[in-house]
Amino acid sequence: AKDIIKVSKNKPVSLEVLADNNVLMLDQAKKINSWGKNVFVKIPITNSKGKSTGDVIKKLCKENINLNIISS
Repeated sequence: AKDIIKVSKNKPVSLEVLADNNVLMLDQAKKINSWGKNVFVKIPITNSKGKSTGDVIKKLCKENINLNIISS
């Protein structure tokens, strides 16, 4: 992923979190975001159990992390 970010230079690159719970999603999103200014973190609207990730999305927005919201 980091190689793709380098090659893409200033073009947006979307990378998805793999976690399925809110705490781990936040941790992964922050780590992924740190890889480059052109990174957009993909967050599902709901996890695999059908629970909303709205709180995760709100927290990341408050931290000015670029997001790509996906429906699951």
